[in-house]
Amino acid sequence: MSGHKKALVSISQEEYDRLRTASVRVYDLAAQLDDLHEAMRRQTVQSSQDQLREALSRQHAYEETVAVLSENLQDLENASAQAYESLYQAWSQNLSSFEQNWSQQTAEQIESWAHQIFSDIQEEHRARQVELLHLHRNMEEHQHSARQHQALAEQWSESALILLDFIQNHYPPPLLGRVKVQRILEELAAAEGNYNAAAFQAALSAFQRVFFQLSDFRIELERRLARWNHLYQQAVFQVNTHLAVLQRSARVPAVDLEGQEIEDQVDINVWTQGGYAELVQRSQALVSQLESGMEHNPTRTLQQILTHDLPAMREEFTDLVHQARIAVLSSQLRINIADLVVRSLEAERFVFYEGHYDAEDMRRAYSASLKNFAGEEVVIQVHPRAANSLENDLHIISLDRSQSTEHDFRQRFLGIQSSLTDSGLIVEQPREVRLASNGLGRTRLSKPLPANRPLAHP
Repeated sequence: MSGHKKALVSISQEEYDRLRTASVRVYDLAAQLDDLHEAMRRQTVQSSQDQLREALSRQHAYEETVAVLSENLQDLENASAQAYESLYQAWSQNLSSFEQNWSQQTAEQIESWAHQIFSDIQEEHRARQVELLHLHRNMEEHQHSARQHQALAEQWSESALILLDFIQNHYPPPLLGRVKVQRILEELAAAEGNYNAAAFQAALSAFQRVFFQLSDFRIELERRLARWNHLYQQAVFQVNTHLAVLQRSARVPAVDLEGQEIEDQVDINVWTQGGYAELVQRSQALVSQLESGMEHNPTRTLQQILTHDLPAMREEFTDLVHQARIAVLSSQLRINIADLVVRSLEAERFVFYEGHYDAEDMRRAYSASLKNFAGEEVVIQVHPRAANSLENDLHIISLDRSQSTEHDFRQRFLGIQSSLTDSGLIVEQPREVRLASNGLGRTRLSKPLPANRPLAHP
């Protein structure tokens, strides 16, 4: 056996799992703070009320627009506008009554209630359309002349254009959908072609079909816009809450190996080598994206943010907290391992004379050196196995082998292994390393060994 032994030293899986659970709690507790919840609640409720007032104003504008239509068509469109007015007024009242106890769950309940009413309005509107169409078809059976068909076609064409103009001027373009609008425009052009060709009866049927499509489309747009507003408010609330949690959690309590928080604080960015700052930057970019409104945040994008992007960012923050805490614990664990090894060697009359982190960086390997009166020197090196791990490689290097035998080296390591195991650490069987490849560092000024503690912090 040589004078250089290497073994993996780690903690149990049970201890590791406790540390992971403690990191999850950081995000959950920060998000529940009263001041944060209150600020986000006020902002969300106010924005929702503003959108409902806008929706009510849109219904009033629609009633004024359709006032020039025939009495039957006016009744049809007014009925849907008034149904929406009742819905939005009730929605606003619900928000006001729940304002002091508003939560994401409350918002979901209100949105579910509104979705059912939207479906009821849409179903009733289509029933009214069918009834109205039958009425007009019965009236048209008694009008046989081309001039009568021409007049009716002109009336339906003008009505369809009024609805088209309102839709294009009162609903956001990203909500309309190019394919849907293009199809309606094509059918409108075909109807006009029939009219220009003096096929007035065919034109009449086509203009009626376009009008009812536009009438249905407006009903659908109200539902789409309400759905987008709901998703948008959720996204704004949750993304801003997420960013606030990050910003107030740049430093988090450290934990011991039992997963219990202690007084020391961990700088997440330092111990994740910039991972925290990068996550904050991406979160701020997401807030900026939402501020750009519907153009860059269609419904599908909002759903992606809520169901995938945001949960992934939350999980990433938990990972960063866990990584930082593990790195700090691993750093202290390297000192503790070195301290236990030093004590074991001191029992063999070795004397500690120097210890340091590589490049004075607590995230890197820790080394300690001991000598005895016979001139033998032992160097202890504890290297982190991975960035997100409590596994460390322990190197025991005997520089002067002339005074010791292979049996002495073996017994020395067995004593060290026993000391580490008695302290609750898991030590794998050592393996031999050739001295020529040990890569020892330069001689350092003498420094005392830091105290064996449950945690080190920057």
